[in-house]
Amino acid sequence: MNRVILQPAANKASRINYENTVVNSISIDSILKYINPEQEAELRGIYSSGEFKIWGVDRDAKGKSTKVNDWNRITKGDVALFAKDKEVYASATVTTKFRNAELAIFLWGYKEADITWEYLYFIDEVMPQNIPYASLNVVIPKGDLLKNDFYDPKNNIQGFQVLSDVQSEYVFSVFADLESVTYFDDTIAGNRDAAIARLNKLDGTDRNQVTKARKEQKILKEWLFSKGKYAVCGICNKEYPVSLLVVAHIKKRSKSNHAERTNLDIVMPMCKLGCDELYEQGYIGVKEGKVVSINQKYTTATIESLKESLKDNSCTHYNDQTKGYFEWHLKENKFQ
Repeated sequence: MNRVILQPAANKASRINYENTVVNSISIDSILKYINPEQEAELRGIYSSGEFKIWGVDRDAKGKSTKVNDWNRITKGDVALFAKDKEVYASATVTTKFRNAELAIFLWGYKEADITWEYLYFIDEVMPQNIPYASLNVVIPKGDLLKNDFYDPKNNIQGFQVLSDVQSEYVFSVFADLESVTYFDDTIAGNRDAAIARLNKLDGTDRNQVTKARKEQKILKEWLFSKGKYAVCGICNKEYPVSLLVVAHIKKRSKSNHAERTNLDIVMPMCKLGCDELYEQGYIGVKEGKVVSINQKYTTATIESLKESLKDNSCTHYNDQTKGYFEWHLKENKFQ
Protein backbone atom coordinates (compact mmCIF):
# COMPACT_ATOMS: atom_id res chain seq x y z
CA MET A 1 0.00 0.00 0.00
CA ASN A 2 1.47 3.33 -1.01
CA ARG A 3 2.41 5.92 1.57
CA VAL A 4 3.25 9.60 1.81
CA ILE A 5 6.84 10.64 2.49
CA LEU A 6 7.38 13.99 4.19
CA GLN A 7 10.67 15.23 2.81
CA PRO A 8 11.90 18.62 4.02
CA ALA A 9 14.37 20.17 1.59
CA ALA A 10 14.92 23.70 2.84
CA ASN A 11 18.54 24.18 3.93
CA LYS A 12 21.34 25.16 1.58
CA ALA A 13 22.62 21.63 0.97
CA SER A 14 19.12 20.31 0.30
CA ARG A 15 18.34 23.09 -2.15
CA ILE A 16 21.55 22.38 -4.06
CA ASN A 17 20.89 18.63 -4.08
CA TYR A 18 17.33 19.21 -5.24
CA GLU A 19 18.51 21.36 -8.13
CA ASN A 20 21.21 18.86 -9.13
CA THR A 21 19.27 15.58 -9.03
CA VAL A 22 15.53 16.41 -9.00
CA VAL A 23 15.22 19.48 -11.22
CA ASN A 24 18.02 18.10 -13.37
CA SER A 25 18.32 14.47 -14.40
CA ILE A 26 21.27 12.12 -14.11
CA SER A 27 22.49 9.83 -16.89
CA ILE A 28 22.55 6.14 -16.06
CA ASP A 29 25.77 5.87 -18.06
CA SER A 30 27.45 8.33 -15.68
CA ILE A 31 26.95 6.08 -12.62
CA LEU A 32 27.82 2.66 -14.02
CA LYS A 33 30.99 2.36 -11.93
CA TYR A 34 28.92 2.73 -8.76
CA ILE A 35 26.12 0.22 -9.42
CA ASN A 36 25.96 -3.49 -10.18
CA PRO A 37 24.54 -5.02 -13.40
CA GLU A 38 21.20 -5.90 -11.75
CA GLN A 39 20.73 -2.31 -10.60
CA GLU A 40 21.66 -1.00 -14.03
CA ALA A 41 19.12 -3.32 -15.68
CA GLU A 42 16.42 -2.23 -13.24
CA LEU A 43 17.07 1.47 -13.84
CA ARG A 44 17.10 1.06 -17.61
CA GLY A 45 13.81 -0.81 -17.36
CA ILE A 46 12.24 2.07 -15.45
CA TYR A 47 13.88 5.01 -17.24
CA SER A 48 13.72 4.36 -20.99
CA SER A 49 15.31 7.77 -21.65
CA GLY A 50 18.48 6.67 -19.89
CA GLU A 51 18.14 9.48 -17.32
CA PHE A 52 16.71 9.43 -13.80
CA LYS A 53 15.95 11.65 -10.83
CA ILE A 54 16.94 10.74 -7.31
CA TRP A 55 16.89 11.73 -3.64
CA GLY A 56 18.71 10.42 -0.60
CA VAL A 57 18.44 10.26 3.17
CA ASP A 58 21.40 10.37 5.55
CA ARG A 59 21.80 7.89 8.38
CA ASP A 60 20.53 8.48 11.87
CA ALA A 61 22.60 9.94 14.66
CA LYS A 62 24.48 7.32 16.67
CA GLY A 63 22.15 5.18 18.73
CA LYS A 64 19.03 6.02 16.70
CA SER A 65 17.34 4.27 13.78
CA THR A 66 14.24 6.36 12.99
CA LYS A 67 15.32 7.47 9.51
CA VAL A 68 16.55 4.05 8.46
CA ASN A 69 13.41 2.35 9.73
CA ASP A 70 11.26 4.78 7.77
CA TRP A 71 13.41 4.39 4.63
CA ASN A 72 13.01 0.62 4.91
CA ARG A 73 9.23 1.12 4.65
CA ILE A 74 9.43 2.96 1.33
CA THR A 75 8.03 1.03 -1.65
CA LYS A 76 7.49 1.74 -5.32
CA GLY A 77 4.58 4.14 -5.79
CA ASP A 78 5.08 6.04 -2.54
CA VAL A 79 4.78 9.81 -2.97
CA ALA A 80 7.45 12.16 -1.62
CA LEU A 81 6.35 15.67 -0.65
CA PHE A 82 9.23 18.14 -0.80
CA ALA A 83 8.73 20.93 1.70
CA LYS A 84 10.21 24.27 2.70
CA ASP A 85 9.00 27.69 3.85
CA LYS A 86 5.80 26.25 5.36
CA GLU A 87 4.54 24.62 2.18
CA VAL A 88 4.91 21.52 0.04
CA TYR A 89 6.40 22.82 -3.17
CA ALA A 90 6.80 19.59 -5.16
CA SER A 91 5.78 15.93 -5.22
CA ALA A 92 7.45 12.91 -6.81
CA THR A 93 6.72 9.19 -7.10
CA VAL A 94 9.18 6.55 -5.92
CA THR A 95 10.24 4.03 -8.57
CA THR A 96 12.85 1.99 -6.69
CA LYS A 97 15.42 2.31 -3.91
CA PHE A 98 18.72 0.93 -2.70
CA ARG A 99 21.50 1.90 -0.33
CA ASN A 100 24.73 3.05 -1.97
CA ALA A 101 27.16 5.39 -0.19
CA GLU A 102 29.59 5.61 -3.13
CA LEU A 103 26.85 6.74 -5.50
CA ALA A 104 25.60 9.27 -2.94
CA ILE A 105 29.10 10.72 -2.57
CA PHE A 106 29.42 10.96 -6.36
CA LEU A 107 26.07 12.77 -6.62
CA TRP A 108 26.14 15.03 -3.56
CA GLY A 109 29.40 14.69 -1.67
CA TYR A 110 29.32 14.61 2.13
CA LYS A 111 26.83 16.15 4.52
CA GLU A 112 29.60 16.17 7.12
CA ALA A 113 32.61 14.00 7.89
CA ASP A 114 31.85 10.38 6.90
CA ILE A 115 28.13 11.10 6.49
CA THR A 116 26.35 11.22 3.15
CA TRP A 117 22.81 10.65 1.88
CA GLU A 118 23.34 6.95 1.19
CA TYR A 119 19.76 5.71 1.61
CA LEU A 120 18.63 6.39 -1.93
CA TYR A 121 15.23 6.47 -3.53
CA PHE A 122 14.76 7.05 -7.25
CA ILE A 123 11.81 9.14 -8.40
CA ASP A 124 9.64 10.04 -11.36
CA GLU A 125 6.53 12.16 -12.01
CA VAL A 126 8.00 15.25 -10.32
CA MET A 127 5.21 17.80 -10.11
CA PRO A 128 5.09 21.35 -8.72
CA GLN A 129 2.75 21.77 -5.76
CA ASN A 130 1.51 24.58 -3.57
CA ILE A 131 0.16 22.94 -0.42
CA PRO A 132 0.50 25.01 2.77
CA TYR A 133 1.55 23.06 5.85
CA ALA A 134 -1.71 24.07 7.52
CA SER A 135 -3.79 22.47 4.75
CA LEU A 136 -1.76 19.28 4.92
CA ASN A 137 -1.57 19.02 8.70
CA VAL A 138 -5.30 19.13 9.29
CA VAL A 139 -5.87 15.95 7.26
CA ILE A 140 -3.15 13.85 8.94
CA PRO A 141 -4.60 11.93 11.90
CA LYS A 142 -2.53 11.16 14.96
CA GLY A 143 -3.20 8.72 17.76
CA ASP A 144 -6.64 7.22 18.22
CA LEU A 145 -8.81 7.79 15.14
CA LEU A 146 -11.94 7.66 17.27
CA LYS A 147 -10.80 10.85 18.98
CA ASN A 148 -10.75 12.65 15.63
CA ASP A 149 -7.36 14.09 16.53
CA PHE A 150 -5.27 15.61 13.73
CA TYR A 151 -1.92 17.37 13.45
CA ASP A 152 -1.79 20.95 14.62
CA PRO A 153 -2.12 23.29 11.59
CA LYS A 154 1.04 25.05 12.79
CA ASN A 155 3.07 21.83 12.84
CA ASN A 156 6.36 22.21 10.98
CA ILE A 157 7.80 19.50 8.73
CA GLN A 158 11.26 19.32 10.23
CA GLY A 159 12.54 15.85 9.41
CA PHE A 160 12.24 12.99 6.93
CA GLN A 161 9.19 10.89 7.82
CA VAL A 162 7.11 8.18 6.16
CA LEU A 163 3.47 8.41 7.20
CA SER A 164 1.54 5.34 8.28
CA ASP A 165 -0.88 3.57 5.93
CA VAL A 166 -3.87 5.22 7.61
CA GLN A 167 -2.31 8.67 7.64
CA SER A 168 -1.40 8.32 3.97
CA GLU A 169 -4.93 7.26 3.08
CA TYR A 170 -6.27 10.41 4.65
CA VAL A 171 -3.83 12.58 2.71
CA PHE A 172 -4.62 10.85 -0.59
CA SER A 173 -8.37 11.14 0.06
CA VAL A 174 -8.04 14.93 0.08
CA PHE A 175 -5.15 15.42 -2.34
CA ALA A 176 -6.11 12.70 -4.81
CA ASP A 177 -3.93 14.07 -7.61
CA LEU A 178 -0.82 13.20 -5.60
CA GLU A 179 -1.27 9.48 -6.20
CA SER A 180 0.48 7.93 -9.17
CA VAL A 181 -1.52 6.18 -11.87
CA THR A 182 1.61 4.43 -13.15
CA TYR A 183 3.61 3.15 -10.17
CA PHE A 184 2.20 0.89 -7.47
CA ASP A 185 3.48 -0.91 -4.42
CA ASP A 186 4.88 -4.15 -5.85
CA THR A 187 5.26 -6.08 -2.61
CA ILE A 188 2.25 -8.25 -3.49
CA ALA A 189 2.98 -8.54 -7.22
CA GLY A 190 2.41 -12.17 -8.21
CA ASN A 191 1.90 -13.15 -4.57
CA ARG A 192 -1.75 -14.09 -4.27
CA ASP A 193 -1.43 -15.23 -0.66
CA ALA A 194 0.11 -11.90 0.41
CA ALA A 195 -2.65 -9.94 -1.33
CA ILE A 196 -5.36 -12.08 0.28
CA ALA A 197 -3.72 -11.68 3.67
CA ARG A 198 -3.87 -7.90 3.37
CA LEU A 199 -7.50 -7.97 2.29
CA ASN A 200 -8.37 -10.27 5.18
CA LYS A 201 -6.95 -7.76 7.65
CA LEU A 202 -9.57 -5.19 6.69
CA ASP A 203 -12.34 -4.89 9.27
CA GLY A 204 -14.66 -3.39 6.66
CA THR A 205 -14.40 -1.94 3.20
CA ASP A 206 -15.57 1.63 3.81
CA ARG A 207 -14.16 4.28 6.09
CA ASN A 208 -15.92 7.54 6.84
CA GLN A 209 -13.31 10.27 6.54
CA VAL A 210 -13.24 13.44 4.48
CA THR A 211 -14.89 11.30 1.83
CA LYS A 212 -16.01 7.68 1.95
CA ALA A 213 -12.99 5.71 0.81
CA ARG A 214 -12.82 2.20 -0.62
CA LYS A 215 -10.27 0.73 1.76
CA GLU A 216 -9.68 -2.39 -0.31
CA GLN A 217 -9.27 -0.53 -3.62
CA LYS A 218 -5.53 0.18 -3.34
CA ILE A 219 -4.75 -3.46 -2.61
CA LEU A 220 -6.81 -4.61 -5.58
CA LYS A 221 -5.15 -2.00 -7.82
CA GLU A 222 -1.69 -3.11 -6.72
CA TRP A 223 -2.68 -6.73 -7.34
CA LEU A 224 -3.72 -6.00 -10.93
CA PHE A 225 -1.21 -3.36 -11.97
CA SER A 226 1.99 -3.52 -9.92
CA LYS A 227 3.88 -5.69 -12.41
CA GLY A 228 4.59 -2.85 -14.85
CA LYS A 229 3.53 0.32 -16.56
CA TYR A 230 1.31 -1.52 -19.07
CA ALA A 231 -1.44 -4.13 -18.80
CA VAL A 232 -4.07 -5.76 -21.00
CA CYS A 233 -7.78 -4.97 -20.91
CA GLY A 234 -9.68 -8.15 -20.10
CA ILE A 235 -12.45 -7.33 -22.59
CA CYS A 236 -10.83 -5.98 -25.78
CA ASN A 237 -7.50 -7.75 -25.11
CA LYS A 238 -5.51 -4.63 -26.02
CA GLU A 239 -2.50 -3.36 -24.09
CA TYR A 240 -2.60 0.12 -22.53
CA PRO A 241 -0.66 2.16 -19.98
CA VAL A 242 -2.14 1.36 -16.57
CA SER A 243 -3.30 4.99 -16.36
CA LEU A 244 -5.86 4.09 -19.05
CA LEU A 245 -7.12 1.04 -17.19
CA VAL A 246 -9.40 0.71 -14.18
CA VAL A 247 -9.94 -1.85 -11.46
CA ALA A 248 -13.31 -3.04 -12.75
CA HIS A 249 -15.67 -5.04 -10.56
CA ILE A 250 -17.12 -8.05 -12.36
CA LYS A 251 -20.01 -7.97 -9.91
CA LYS A 252 -21.09 -4.50 -8.85
CA ARG A 253 -19.29 -3.48 -5.67
CA SER A 254 -22.47 -1.91 -4.28
CA LYS A 255 -24.19 -5.30 -4.56
CA SER A 256 -21.29 -7.23 -3.01
CA ASN A 257 -20.76 -8.19 0.61
CA HIS A 258 -17.50 -7.83 2.56
CA ALA A 259 -16.23 -11.29 1.61
CA GLU A 260 -16.85 -10.57 -2.07
CA ARG A 261 -15.34 -7.09 -1.95
CA THR A 262 -12.16 -8.53 -0.48
CA ASN A 263 -11.92 -11.36 -3.00
CA LEU A 264 -9.18 -10.84 -5.59
CA ASP A 265 -11.30 -12.60 -8.21
CA ILE A 266 -14.05 -9.99 -8.19
CA VAL A 267 -11.97 -7.52 -10.21
CA MET A 268 -10.26 -7.38 -13.57
CA PRO A 269 -8.57 -4.70 -15.69
CA MET A 270 -10.77 -2.86 -18.18
CA CYS A 271 -9.82 0.06 -20.37
CA LYS A 272 -11.23 3.56 -20.06
CA LEU A 273 -11.61 3.72 -23.83
CA GLY A 274 -15.04 2.09 -23.76
CA CYS A 275 -14.89 -1.41 -22.31
CA ASP A 276 -15.34 -0.42 -18.67
CA GLU A 277 -18.41 1.74 -19.31
CA LEU A 278 -20.00 -0.73 -21.73
CA TYR A 279 -19.64 -3.48 -19.12
CA GLU A 280 -20.61 -1.31 -16.16
CA GLN A 281 -23.78 -0.12 -17.87
CA GLY A 282 -24.73 -3.60 -19.02
CA TYR A 283 -24.19 -3.34 -22.76
CA ILE A 284 -21.80 -6.29 -22.76
CA GLY A 285 -21.11 -9.29 -20.53
CA VAL A 286 -19.09 -12.49 -20.49
CA LYS A 287 -20.64 -15.93 -21.00
CA GLU A 288 -18.54 -19.10 -20.94
CA GLY A 289 -15.40 -17.06 -21.43
CA LYS A 290 -16.57 -15.04 -24.43
CA VAL A 291 -17.77 -11.44 -24.64
CA VAL A 292 -21.47 -11.24 -25.47
CA SER A 293 -23.76 -8.38 -26.45
CA ILE A 294 -26.62 -7.43 -24.11
CA ASN A 295 -29.64 -5.52 -25.39
CA GLN A 296 -30.38 -2.27 -23.60
CA LYS A 297 -33.23 0.18 -24.08
CA TYR A 298 -31.05 3.17 -24.89
CA THR A 299 -28.51 2.55 -27.63
CA THR A 300 -27.05 4.08 -30.77
CA ALA A 301 -25.41 2.84 -33.95
CA THR A 302 -22.04 3.72 -32.44
CA ILE A 303 -22.68 1.62 -29.33
CA GLU A 304 -23.88 -1.32 -31.41
CA SER A 305 -20.78 -1.06 -33.58
CA LEU A 306 -18.54 -1.08 -30.50
CA LYS A 307 -20.40 -4.09 -29.07
CA GLU A 308 -20.04 -5.96 -32.34
CA SER A 309 -16.29 -5.30 -32.41
CA LEU A 310 -15.94 -6.87 -28.96
CA LYS A 311 -18.33 -9.79 -29.44
CA ASP A 312 -16.73 -13.25 -29.11
CA ASN A 313 -13.47 -11.89 -27.69
CA SER A 314 -11.94 -14.23 -25.12
CA CYS A 315 -12.06 -12.74 -21.64
CA THR A 316 -8.66 -12.95 -19.99
CA HIS A 317 -10.10 -13.23 -16.48
CA TYR A 318 -12.78 -15.85 -16.99
CA ASN A 319 -12.16 -18.94 -14.86
CA ASP A 320 -13.81 -21.13 -12.24
CA GLN A 321 -13.25 -18.49 -9.56
CA THR A 322 -14.76 -15.61 -11.56
CA LYS A 323 -17.51 -17.52 -13.37
CA GLY A 324 -20.13 -16.84 -10.69
CA TYR A 325 -19.51 -13.09 -10.76
CA PHE A 326 -19.87 -12.97 -14.56
CA GLU A 327 -23.10 -14.96 -14.31
CA TRP A 328 -24.41 -12.48 -11.74
CA HIS A 329 -23.69 -9.64 -14.20
CA LEU A 330 -25.60 -11.40 -16.99
CA LYS A 331 -28.59 -12.04 -14.75
CA GLU A 332 -28.55 -8.50 -13.36
CA ASN A 333 -28.66 -7.09 -16.88
CA LYS A 334 -31.32 -9.55 -18.14
CA PHE A 335 -29.16 -11.25 -20.74
CA GLN A 336 -31.27 -13.46 -23.04
